[in-house]
Amino acid sequence: MPIIFKILLALAFFLFQAIPVYAQVVINEFKVTPNPEWVEFYNASSSAEFLKSYWIDDDLDFNDDAGSSNKKSLSNLNISNMAHPYLEFSSFLNNPGDYIVLFDSSGNLIDSYQYTSNPGDGVTFGRSPNGSGSFSILSSATKGSANSDPLPDPSPSPTPEPEPEATPESDPEPSPEPSPSPSPTPKSIATVTKTSPKPPSNNARAGTANSEDMLTNPRPDTLGESDDNSPEDQSIIDKATLSLKEMNPYIIAIIFIVLGLGLTIGTGIYFLKTQRKTKSDSQDNLNKV
Repeated sequence: MPIIFKILLALAFFLFQAIPVYAQVVINEFKVTPNPEWVEFYNASSSAEFLKSYWIDDDLDFNDDAGSSNKKSLSNLNISNMAHPYLEFSSFLNNPGDYIVLFDSSGNLIDSYQYTSNPGDGVTFGRSPNGSGSFSILSSATKGSANSDPLPDPSPSPTPEPEPEATPESDPEPSPEPSPSPSPTPKSIATVTKTSPKPPSNNARAGTANSEDMLTNPRPDTLGESDDNSPEDQSIIDKATLSLKEMNPYIIAIIFIVLGLGLTIGTGIYFLKTQRKTKSDSQDNLNKV
């Protein structure tokens, strides 16, 4: 067999063995609190011995230990469970936040995860499902075996609604009192009454009655009734009197003016008639003479 063919066959065998190893090993679970700290891997291959030549670090540069600790060899890896081998150590990972990185023997980065807080004493980060899921806080630590279920997210407690502050009661503004609306002026009710004739008085003119006395002391005389006013008649009289008292002064003045003019005109007519009669009588006397 030519030497070149042997070299190509050996190279192909190396590549065939190396590629599946990279794909079948990942960081599966780890605990950052001390006493002790540890990291567990998920190994899908049939052997775990090759992992003892790998390294873990707390930064992404294999050749430069920029983290707080130097990288650690996996030579003391516990492979009692080849599917979930683990390594214990102390004072390597920072509790508040750090990287955990897996390198192979040549310094190639195989897997890494960065956490930003401490999940608590004895609490671990892990993949769910094993070997392929994303990292989350697990319900319980399972070093060297399959991971437990993720811790359920705490359901947010309902925020109590703030009670409305009591608003100080302001003194109510006094509502304006409604001005009394003027009561409608009662309409005078014209009534036809019969006044019983009074005996002529020595101090009164014959055939005339005192108008003021008729207004203030009317004496209606209804058929078959006494001179005493009934409540209905008295109410009508009161309303008529009130109507006259509440009459507009201008209307009263106009009434007096009209009455004055009528009296003046009547007096003038009477005077003219008297003069004519006097002249006529004088003329008749002259004619007789």
